[in-house]
Amino acid sequence: MGLGVLVSRFTAVLATQAIRGTMRKSRMISNPSALGAGGEKGERFRLDYMGYSKYFFSASGVILLVCALALGSKGINFGIDFESGTRINVALTKNVDETAVRSVLTANGQGDAKVQKVKSNNKNAKNQGASAFQISTASLTPPQQEKITNAPQEQFGVAHTSHTCTLGHTVG
Repeated sequence: MGLGVLVSRFTAVLATQAIRGTMRKSRMISNPSALGAGGEKGERFRLDYMGYSKYFFSASGVILLVCALALGSKGINFGIDFESGTRINVALTKNVDETAVRSVLTANGQGDAKVQKVKSNNKNAKNQGASAFQISTASLTPPQQEKITNAPQEQFGVAHTSHTCTLGHTVG
């Protein structure tokens, strides 16, 4: 990597010198305004950044304070990717809402499961189903996963399911 940096710097210096040497006698380089040294041709808007610095710092401080208060009150939700758990994606043949799926899971001992309705980006996908849900629970054994998968299937009919374990490996 160091050799690449040295070669890049060497070629950049040589290329810059070659271009300057070629354009040395051209009008564009000999004109001082082409290099930014010419006089101003009109009134330009200039913002005094340093004069407004106390307002910029105040606005930044307010934003940081709001973020700190939000983190302090709600905390950070790491989700299943950073904590242990099981995620089950299920596409149902009947059109139902989260409440119906949650009630079926509660009846099967998973009342603390998080149920979220999801939409597929691919409208022509087979096994799409009328409604799709993502169910996140604490870590489950394979028999418990089957129980949770079969509960909505018996009630609403399942078009497609997939399980994701704690480590992110897809099971089915």
